[in-house]
Amino acid sequence: MRRRNPVAKASTSRLTVPDQFLKDWAALYQNAGHAKFFQSPAWMSAWLGGIPAETDLYRIDVIDDDGVKLLGVAGRPRRRAPRLIGFTEARLHEFGNPDYDAIYVEYNDFLTAQGADDLRVPALHALLDEFNKADSVVFRNITPAMKLAVEKVAASRSLNLRILSEQPVYVCDLERPRAEGSAFIDSLGAGLRADIRRSLRGYEERGAVRCRFAQSTAEKARAWERLVELHTARWRARGKPGAFANPQFLSFHERLCNAAPDHIQLLEIRVGDQTLGILYNFIDGDAVRQYQTGFFYEDDKRLKPGLVCHALACQYYMDNGFAYYDFMAGDAEYKRRFGDQQTVLTSVALDRRSWRRNAYRLFKGSARSPQKRVKHNHAP
Repeated sequence: MRRRNPVAKASTSRLTVPDQFLKDWAALYQNAGHAKFFQSPAWMSAWLGGIPAETDLYRIDVIDDDGVKLLGVAGRPRRRAPRLIGFTEARLHEFGNPDYDAIYVEYNDFLTAQGADDLRVPALHALLDEFNKADSVVFRNITPAMKLAVEKVAASRSLNLRILSEQPVYVCDLERPRAEGSAFIDSLGAGLRADIRRSLRGYEERGAVRCRFAQSTAEKARAWERLVELHTARWRARGKPGAFANPQFLSFHERLCNAAPDHIQLLEIRVGDQTLGILYNFIDGDAVRQYQTGFFYEDDKRLKPGLVCHALACQYYMDNGFAYYDFMAGDAEYKRRFGDQQTVLTSVALDRRSWRRNAYRLFKGSARSPQKRVKHNHAP
């Protein structure tokens, strides 16, 4: 007897028991199709471990006769800001609170089972039905496949699709130089090779340049403290606080490091007793996701600690069998020099027409524009 195709049903519900949801998420993750570290159970556990008091969360499910095939979470603040004329936003895998959302989700997407990519569309319809009174539903840093689904649903519901940002992702291919039997630095452009080698010569006058990972709990604590110190010093020199000035950002990453010790690496590059840089990386299968940095800058502009640290990191990961070194979202000269553009992560909003939106635009136009939320990476 021929087996009928299972019928998928999409639904939303208030997320009131995070522990049960995380169990469902972890089970689906085992059979996920294209999940990145940002959809891992560790990331979700750390994220849901810091829910703001004024935010409501809703889970999105798509279930067929064989079980759960898609999951997601959307957050919405309970109050308008500003009151009366402020409009309400719901956000996929964000809380709608700038301090809490500073963790900066990337490769944002639903978690889907193998072969269930087409279920994004019914899931989006269920999400929009749930937030049918929200002025906007925001999807930050979504994958190209997710963007296509959002565009399809927006057209079918006559919603205005507003592009908030489009950020390229630059990636270093570590397989090519490994297959060619060459050093990673030899795969780079002539100008970048010269900058790195000149810097290395300058540093090596003081002693050997060494790479090592923080291993013990005490080493990780010291490396983390040095990362925060170097990162903050650089951004304060630019008149900005840096990412680690946000206590919610710090709390999230403390939870994440505890939840995923095997997927978090703090790589320290030293010359003698001096730390040149700390790289905070996510290990994601055969890819390294480069998330945050702290570098020691000096008055001698010939010394490029960022370039040296990234080059040595790529060599280490290449030697240890990794395929990609991913700089993740954001356009920067050093990323273009190191890698090739692999994809684009897009942030979009689906807007409903309303008098509040018009009033809020007038309000924002007469007020000082808020600072954009960006990932505070260094430009080496």
